[in-house]
Amino acid sequence: MKTNKHDSAVRAIASRDRKRGSDWGPSLALVILLALPFASSAQVKISEYPIPAGASSNPEGITVGPDGAMWFAEASVSAGNAAIGRIDRNGNVTQYSLPANSQPQQLVTGPDGNLYFTVASGNFIGQLVPTSGTITQFAIPTANASPTGITVGPDGNIWFLEAAPGANSVASVSTAGAFSSPIPIPTSNSIPTTITLGPDHNVWFTEQGSGKIGTVRSGSVTEYTVTSGSEPFGITPGPDGKLWFTERNNSSVGKITTSGVVTEYSTPTSNSAPFMIVTGPDGALWFAEESANNIGRVTTGGSVTEYAIPTSGAGPYGIAAGGDGGLWFTEDLVGQIGRLSSPSFETFQNIPGSLMQLSVGGDGSVWGVNSGQQIYTYNFTTSQWTNIPGDLVQIAVGNSTAVWGINAGHQIYHWDTSSNTWVNIPGALSQIAVGADGDVWGINAQSFIYHYSQGAGFIQVGGELAQIAVGSTGAVYGVNAGGAIYWYNPGTGAFQWIGGTFGFTQISVGVDGDLWAIKDDTAYHYNVLTGTMVATPGSIAQVSVGYGANVWGLNSSGEIFQWNPQSSTWVEVPGTLSSLSASPNGAVWGLNSAQQIYQLAGAPTRPSQTFQIIPGAVIDQISVGPDGEVWGVSSSTVEYFNTGTQSFQAVSGAPPLSQLSVGSQGNVWGVFCPSNSSGACTIYHYNVSNQTWAVIPGALSVIQVGANGAVWGINASGQTYYYNFTSGNWAEVPGELGTLSVGADGDVWGINGDLQIYHLEGGSWVNIPGSLVEISVGSANNVWGVNISDQVYYWNTATQSWAYVPGASLDEVWATFDGAVWGSNSSNNAYQWNAATQTFNLEGTGNFSYEVAGNDANVWGVNAQSGAAYLWW
Repeated sequence: MKTNKHDSAVRAIASRDRKRGSDWGPSLALVILLALPFASSAQVKISEYPIPAGASSNPEGITVGPDGAMWFAEASVSAGNAAIGRIDRNGNVTQYSLPANSQPQQLVTGPDGNLYFTVASGNFIGQLVPTSGTITQFAIPTANASPTGITVGPDGNIWFLEAAPGANSVASVSTAGAFSSPIPIPTSNSIPTTITLGPDHNVWFTEQGSGKIGTVRSGSVTEYTVTSGSEPFGITPGPDGKLWFTERNNSSVGKITTSGVVTEYSTPTSNSAPFMIVTGPDGALWFAEESANNIGRVTTGGSVTEYAIPTSGAGPYGIAAGGDGGLWFTEDLVGQIGRLSSPSFETFQNIPGSLMQLSVGGDGSVWGVNSGQQIYTYNFTTSQWTNIPGDLVQIAVGNSTAVWGINAGHQIYHWDTSSNTWVNIPGALSQIAVGADGDVWGINAQSFIYHYSQGAGFIQVGGELAQIAVGSTGAVYGVNAGGAIYWYNPGTGAFQWIGGTFGFTQISVGVDGDLWAIKDDTAYHYNVLTGTMVATPGSIAQVSVGYGANVWGLNSSGEIFQWNPQSSTWVEVPGTLSSLSASPNGAVWGLNSAQQIYQLAGAPTRPSQTFQIIPGAVIDQISVGPDGEVWGVSSSTVEYFNTGTQSFQAVSGAPPLSQLSVGSQGNVWGVFCPSNSSGACTIYHYNVSNQTWAVIPGALSVIQVGANGAVWGINASGQTYYYNFTSGNWAEVPGELGTLSVGADGDVWGINGDLQIYHLEGGSWVNIPGSLVEISVGSANNVWGVNISDQVYYWNTATQSWAYVPGASLDEVWATFDGAVWGSNSSNNAYQWNAATQTFNLEGTGNFSYEVAGNDANVWGVNAQSGAAYLWW
């Protein structure tokens, strides 16, 4: 860890000020996960996925495709880069270009398995073959028809609306491209907008310009009047046999019987401008409120509830039910696709096939082995299992590029994605576990522990375990034969006991370090504030953790439960399973006793390797431990990140702090320097055993803690000290520094006021040639820095010199013990180091003053101006 503007340090390097004022770039379209309460105390969660083209994409209509993915129209009104987009359940977007300025509007899946869409300015109906991406244009006979809504009619043809004043009709086209004669709408300038197939097997549509609902019966249009000037927009069949529609200019939703009886319901928010509407998995109607920036829900009885979209000014437009049990919607004004889920949507769906064991990766990839030791992976595009040559008895998936397995002879294999073959790795294991970031551990038949190192193979680590669980590189836990739980400390290179643990029979850990364990049919959760395993109510015999907000359990009868962190209770989900696997991306898969396969539908999702804003967080300074533990300071208030609720919470009884640093496992130190003082700072150490803060004699302005327990600090005069635990005093190391950084292994580097570099060697500061303004130490093998010109360097341990990174320009850099490196530039863009290409990859724009990482799967970005905090994993 390092002291710089992240840590609110008083720096001697006056030429490097914090970013302030008007130098902040545009907002980034970010992926966001947010929990909001129903009136009935249930929850919805909204995830948001950026479209590569950004705000200029103007996504509007959306529908579920034959492949289970969501397909949407990118109108690109201002930029002209029109396209049809596809987004899978993991948030991966593919785009299919259309003629410039053609403005696609709405789309539907046809009876032939192809996508059909209206193109307003291009004046054609498009056909897209999902399996090939081939697009065919069917030119509309009516000139300048301005087609809008589209649906599949009762005759199997594609019906659409011609909205232009000179057209003002309902028309249809066959899947072969043959058009019927348009059916004129009696009211002129009606601006027909959206069309659907009604419960009476007739097509129904909204007339935005005339304030009417229309239907086609026996080849002619019948119209029904609604509130004058209401501008009816979206329409969909409801579960009650009625047609439901939105009134864009009346802040209302309405329903109409097939005989024309209309009922209207106002939204709680005035001027909400509801657009599209759809029936949800819960039997309610859900709609997008463009102006209010909400997703609305109305029951068939007329009770309306609204849920705010995390991104302000998103402009929700289209909405559709997905094949994954969630509701997907477009955000027209910011270029994002949103997904809404609720526990009321959740159900386990059978997936054809038979497996005896499966594993789900951090990116949602699924692999398994059957009773014949055959290997399979699930293809989400075809919804089929693909047989992979080979035979295994156990498989473990970190992600799609980190798939490992063991055969009946305890031989170890790794799936090589470049050659699509299994590669034998020397060694013999009886158990293997892989983190979401690809970190691999195993246990052999003698209970000895092994850790995989690229190029060196499996290396034995001291100790014996009965089971091992890996969430990410810093979140590695095991339980021994006596049921004691251990955590692998990367700073010391050894497993350390979690005090007071015994009798546990199974453990599971999330990518964020969220730890759970089972003892006597009770699930225990690790409390970072007390450093203890805390029992939860109910009977749970097996637990699986994707991350803190995706925790699942089974009781001894196989009944399924989901942990609700808000209420601290287990909530039963219908079904019976014998095993399950939860992923950091929100996916959950399981097997029953007959080896049938089930997938959770309708659950919340979150994408991997992208930033998510933490709603409500205002952080002045943040510190992340190698195990994923996150602490921060907000207006001198000490807070910690609750992985279950995905929110920062104040630490009860904590003193005010100016800056803090977390080593690991609750080892938190901090300082408080009153704004009116001159070096009169107080040092605090958190005692996790009794949750108290001890005042440590001394006067430091900045403090830093390594994972190995080393504690260092700088006082107001730049003098450096380390804490001597034997004497209980601070020991000075002669020399003055303006900033220092402590690695997980205790390696210490610093910079003085003249930008000279120093390394602690043999208890003294040794000057290292070069000049830097920022330095970060992950470990002795991962030291990085930037100079006054924003050039980036890393310490080459082989040559014992600084190596320049060509083309990189950063003013902040952060290194972790496991080799990850992050940085920000003057435009507040976030970059991640790619060791394979030796370049920095752009990961986020405009919001990131700096990044702080505990390990390569737990990365945080902070906006120093607003205090907004973003989580990347």
